[in-house]
Parts: sequence; C-alpha cells; structure tokens
Amino acid sequence: MNNQLQITLSPHLLTETVDRIHVRVSVCQEGLDLLCFPASGFSGRIPFATCQNLQCRDNEGPLSFTVSDMRDEGPLSYKKLKFERKVTGTLICSYDAYSRELPENYRSCPYFDFRSEELGATGSGLFLLILPEDKNQIYEVSTRWILDDLPRGYSAGFNFKEDIVADLKTIRFSFFMVGKMHRIASASADFRWLKDPADFDMRALAGKTTSIFDAMKAYFNDSESTFTIFIRRDPFPLSGGGTACPYAFISGYSTQGTTDIRRWENVLVHEMAHTWLKMGASVSGFPLTWFIEGSVEYYSAFVPYRAGFYDKEYMCWLINNKATERYYSKKYRTCSEKEIAEIQWKDMEAQTVPYGKGFMYLSLIDYKLRRKNRSLDSIIIGKYHCQLTEQNWLDFIEEEFGPDGILEYYDMLNGKLIVPPEDIFEGFCCEAFETDIDGQKSLSYRWTPADD
Repeated sequence: MNNQLQITLSPHLLTETVDRIHVRVSVCQEGLDLLCFPASGFSGRIPFATCQNLQCRDNEGPLSFTVSDMRDEGPLSYKKLKFERKVTGTLICSYDAYSRELPENYRSCPYFDFRSEELGATGSGLFLLILPEDKNQIYEVSTRWILDDLPRGYSAGFNFKEDIVADLKTIRFSFFMVGKMHRIASASADFRWLKDPADFDMRALAGKTTSIFDAMKAYFNDSESTFTIFIRRDPFPLSGGGTACPYAFISGYSTQGTTDIRRWENVLVHEMAHTWLKMGASVSGFPLTWFIEGSVEYYSAFVPYRAGFYDKEYMCWLINNKATERYYSKKYRTCSEKEIAEIQWKDMEAQTVPYGKGFMYLSLIDYKLRRKNRSLDSIIIGKYHCQLTEQNWLDFIEEEFGPDGILEYYDMLNGKLIVPPEDIFEGFCCEAFETDIDGQKSLSYRWTPADD
C-alpha cells in the first residue's frame, strides 16, 4: 500500500485578491521524522511563502520541531523541520501561507513564487507546500480546495488531478491558480488567467496557443498529453517570461503595457515544447542546458512554422531573436556551459546564451544532416523519441560525423563561437556584420528572408 498524502487549501480573500492560503498537509508514512521545503531559490530571487501559525501534531498530540538548514539542490536551498520524536500514526502540519509582496519594479523570475493579483493568486507547489523529504517516494495524493471564504464564481486548482498516485517531485513542481478564472480549452490544452488585459486580446492568444499545442502533439507522435497554461499579471515592465513543469507552465504579462506580444507568443510555445524534449545523464560533466533549452527553442520555432501558424516574416524575426539577440549579441557568448551555470542567476544577461547556442548548434546539425537527405527530426524524434541521454548524443555524432563531430561538440560546450553557413536555414539568408559587444568590435550574424 502506498503512503498517504492529503493536502487541504483554504484561500482567504482580502479586497478582491487572495492574500493567503491556510495549508493543511496530512501524511501517513511509517518512520517519518522530518519535513522540508526550499527556503529560497535561484540566488535568493524566489522565497518560500511567508508562514505563520506553523503547527505539527500526530496521533499522540503536538509535535515539537526545530528548523535548520538542510542542503542545496541545484538552485534551491532547503530547510528541514526535524521532529523531537518519530511520528506516530498520521502527521498533520498546518500553517498560514502569505503571498509575496514584490518591491516596486522588481522582476520576479522564475515564476515559482506565490503571488497575489487582482481577482486571485498564482504560485507553485514548490514554494507553498511543506512536504516529506524523499522526492521519489510514491504517495496516494488527495488535494482539496475549501473555497468557503471566496465569492461565488471563484475556483481553484493545480495542474494535476485532485486524486492521483505520484511522487513528491510531481507535487512540488506544479502550478496552481485560485480566483475568478477565465478559461479557454481545447481537447488537450487548458489556458487559464484572471483579469483580462487592457492592451491585447487574451482570448485570441489563448485560442492560437491551444491550437499550436494540438499541432505539436501530432508532430511529436503523442496522442495522450494534456497541458495547463497559467497566466499571471506582472507589476513590473520587463515581463513575458515563463517557467515550466511537467505538462504545465506559468507565464506573465506586464500590467504596465510593456509586454511584446510577438515575443511573448513564442515564449508560450517554448514552454509547451518542454513537454516532450528531454536530455539527462551528463557524462561530460557539463550542464545539458544547451539541449534542454536549445532543442525547445528549435522546435518552438519550426513546428508552428511548418504547421502554418507562423508566416515567413515572423519566422525570420524568430530566428534573429533566438540566434542574434539571445546568443551572438551577448557578452557571455564565448563562455563555457559550466561558466554560464555559475552566473546565470546573478547576471540575467548570461541566462539566454545556452538557449541561443543550443538553437544554433542543433540547426547546424540539421543543416549537415539535410545534405545527407536526413534531418534532425530523424534523430531526436525518430530514433530517440525525444528522450535522450548525453551518451546517446555522443554516440550519434561520432557515428555520423566521426572525431570531428565529437570535437565540434566539446568546442560548443567550451564556448567556441558557432559560425553559421550562409544557407543554414532553408528560405533565409545569413549576413555577417560587425557590432559592439561589451566595448569590443565583434562579428555577429543576422538573417533575412530569401527570395522565393
């Protein structure tokens, strides 16, 4: 029999916004002696929800505990609630979780924080829920929202079902929305937001986005996946980002009218593409962001383009956005993947370099394969079904391109600039030009549509 986990959430309304949620976590698990949560993450950019009235008890009564540092997991710094004794029977942990108050014009990203806005709130399980330690432990999970304090017409939900069997990673890396929701759904995609924006048509964007998801499912030979899209309103000008978890993501637009809809539209598609494209098990010792984000950059452009959602002018803009803006124009473009990983949450200028570099590297591989009457799709989708390890990739490039392919791969990881062939993208022409990057004259590249 699986361990039992019950999560009960009771939102509180304060002047048309959800300012806090009373959280009750009930765990039935033998030998339990601690709970944990990420106190902060991403170089301190995202804090755990502010907790008040934190109490724990079991079948024998109240449980005393101490709170102390636990460990870091990548960009997350965990703390633990260590109990004075082993839990007897069912553990109940309850607390009031208050939403984050952002400093004026502070850009909050990634979008894991619990944040209020007019008509509701959004957030993630990661920075709301205090849970047991073992993220791979399987539980029978029951989630209930108690909406007694909210007006008629308000609703709430995570991207996962109310009753599921899942590991704690699935519960933590999830998103929720509570409030007066708008929804547009296709057969497989569910688009949710709270207040309508004043400067663009959210319904038109939602309809196009859900249609693109359906097209992507067909492209990746996937008939089963469903997806949930949560949209929040950002009170800062530099908005339009996105954060994904399995089968869901959360993104934001600016309340100050500064959201570039053309750019944001592809951010939404980018986050959906994370549903399929995976690479794990590094054997080189380098981060795999070049593929995890670069492959998503590649397919979030080319799948909608090939399906007829993007015209040639928009596709050309996308290529220049992903290649020129995100890679060739950056001062960190010749840094190694290890160097980028160390600074990407300290200097946001570095963050997009692996995105653009991976996009260009995969485009170069596709260019070479097309000259053999093959394509990148035949490898990533056809051979590996979008689920690769780094060793799979090394085996492929060695078999296909020999020692030169391996050398080219490690050059990319170590920051050697990718020089694109003039005709790397079918239907678009490449032009080299000189530009100033961090006070130095440097060579960059841009694209224009080729004559039909």
